[in-house]
Amino acid sequence: MRLEQRERSLLVDGAPVANRIASLSGPTRKVEYGSLEETGAGIVRGVMRGRLGEIEYRIEDRWSAGSQGVRLARQIVIGSSGPSSEGLSLELELSLPTGRFRFFLPSACYDYCPVEGSSGEAILSEERMSYPLVMAFDEGGAEAYLLARVTPGARSEGCSRRRGQSRFLHDSEVGALGYRRQDDRERAGLRAVQPYREEPTSRMIDSSLAPFAAFLPPDPARVIEVSYELTRFPAPSFDAACLEAYAHASALVNPVPVEHPAGLAACLRSRLDCLSGLVREWGGHTGLSLNFDPRVGADSSPSGYGTSFNELERGIYPEVLEYGFTGRPLNNAYLLALLGARRGNPGWQADARKIVESYLRACVAKSGFLYTLYDVRRGRAISPFGDPVGSRLHYGVKGAEEGNYVRNMAEAATDLCLFATVALSSSCLRAARAFGDFLLRIQNRDGSWYRAYTPDGRPVLSPEEWFGANERANKSSTSAVIPFLLELERAVRTGEYRKAAIRGGEWLLAEVVERIDYRGGTLDNPNVVDKEGMAYAMSALLRLHEATGAREFLEGARRSGGLALTWNYLWDVPFEPDTRLAEYDFKSRGWGGISILWGAGVVDIYSLWFLADWRRLGELTGAKIFQEVAALILHGTQQMLSLPDRSLGLARAGLQEEGFACSHQGVDEGMIAKGSTWGSLGWVFAAGTFGVWQGLSEEERARLGAPEV
Repeated sequence: MRLEQRERSLLVDGAPVANRIASLSGPTRKVEYGSLEETGAGIVRGVMRGRLGEIEYRIEDRWSAGSQGVRLARQIVIGSSGPSSEGLSLELELSLPTGRFRFFLPSACYDYCPVEGSSGEAILSEERMSYPLVMAFDEGGAEAYLLARVTPGARSEGCSRRRGQSRFLHDSEVGALGYRRQDDRERAGLRAVQPYREEPTSRMIDSSLAPFAAFLPPDPARVIEVSYELTRFPAPSFDAACLEAYAHASALVNPVPVEHPAGLAACLRSRLDCLSGLVREWGGHTGLSLNFDPRVGADSSPSGYGTSFNELERGIYPEVLEYGFTGRPLNNAYLLALLGARRGNPGWQADARKIVESYLRACVAKSGFLYTLYDVRRGRAISPFGDPVGSRLHYGVKGAEEGNYVRNMAEAATDLCLFATVALSSSCLRAARAFGDFLLRIQNRDGSWYRAYTPDGRPVLSPEEWFGANERANKSSTSAVIPFLLELERAVRTGEYRKAAIRGGEWLLAEVVERIDYRGGTLDNPNVVDKEGMAYAMSALLRLHEATGAREFLEGARRSGGLALTWNYLWDVPFEPDTRLAEYDFKSRGWGGISILWGAGVVDIYSLWFLADWRRLGELTGAKIFQEVAALILHGTQQMLSLPDRSLGLARAGLQEEGFACSHQGVDEGMIAKGSTWGSLGWVFAAGTFGVWQGLSEEERARLGAPEV
């Protein structure tokens, strides 16, 4: 991975390096080193100094050979001849050799030129990346070029921006990184900007995707220091290069897990106690009442909920119980039954049994089709789309015939299989097997399944913007089916479900892993490249490997799991002092971004679901990065959990909000501001409970399940 001396010298002696500078009110212009000298020990020192209006600047660069490539240490000093409302922005661009490039900005860009509205160039704030780096992979030469910050920015304060402004002053160490295609599609450059900006479009300001730029205010007493490393390395594929770049970033900062003040045992106990306190009965139907505002309490109505594609008003959620995708009550019933037996708590066991019995009685159709929503006011199961009562949740959609998502059904059926291992085995397995037979009947010839189905087994394909504009997008939830089929096969051992899962895995390898095209993993942001699309593929292929021993499934799990891993923060975004996250000293380490629409600018807890898979991948492949990041996730995501002596503004211990904002998202339209938490629904803590349990070692599980705990 070393660059040759000849290539190092090109970085400072020739055209491959370009520097540009701009003031807040002025145009951008190119600047060059006024002096360039060898200072010994292989260091080349270059200085740029000058004046833009009333702004005076001095930039000193030190280029050197690092352990893995070329390092640039940059010092910036900005002064002014008098009181000034001006500021300065500095950009570095490194030109690459000719190649056929695919770009990577972790948790934001996994494609050729995917940034919304982009015509061949993009700059993204480092806040929206799980680590500040940009990589270009040459698909023709199987080589990657990586530009990464050596030490991420740790200070951000004094922002002068007012609503509506697109150019403003901000005393921030946070920068931006990106790429530019030069001249034609075969030439490109990697770009680094200080401070941050986003272009040609951005979701940070408003839904019109208005770009913006921050500028450093003059302060001659302050020296701003930033350092980068440029690395070139071979890689067999784009996804392999992404994981290598991410692992390289991890080695730069060597992140350690955030230590929760109460420890994991207390976190899990609080979650379980909170679950048991939310068991309710409505006309003979027992369930977990999870749709409430966690800041107010169990009898409240959550606020409205919006995604990039859908929005619902306040007041709809409380009358609906959900059994897939969100709070997963059946999954939590399994945990209550399992740990209730271990801890000698018959109340937990009885509640769990009632929850599952109610579901089996109300939501299982004769065809094997599963409903995963129950309307407590109407006393019947309903569908997320096409139901006469109308859309009830944020993943509902208008204009579709009645049906359900295959992911929802597969998750509920998997939880029934789990519950069958501790209680009610015959009735749970009957329902799971009926759904398994339903899947066998509707499996496509190529081994895949569609994203959604009607109760009689017809695929739901319209509207296209929700269910997929092409066949591969239509089938984006195939990976969610495979773990269920293998869990069912383990219970009943007929061989049929295993064969169907293998066929699904073969489709997944050919159409998703080989094409490196993961999208539609979540239900409320369809047809978008996202973390869960990658993580579910990993989970499915890992289970197939363990069921068959086939190396191709392990390799597919490694490839998809490596990409999924890159969504999780390795560094701590600096938050302004007056924000909620700064008040509670929250760290972004271990939290995961959601989809490329927001990058990692908005994070959630759902990486928790895949901790056991990443740990297992680390064991099977010998790649320690999987286990190291799993530890970051497990510990980092507990920071927002309310505990008896640390309420965090929530109504009771055991609750948490869904995530927080590491950057603004539609801030001028009132969406979410950097440093704020988000998540108005009570089920979030329940979704994380099984993830915490799953992430623990067998020894820790045994200790937590003991009666004295």
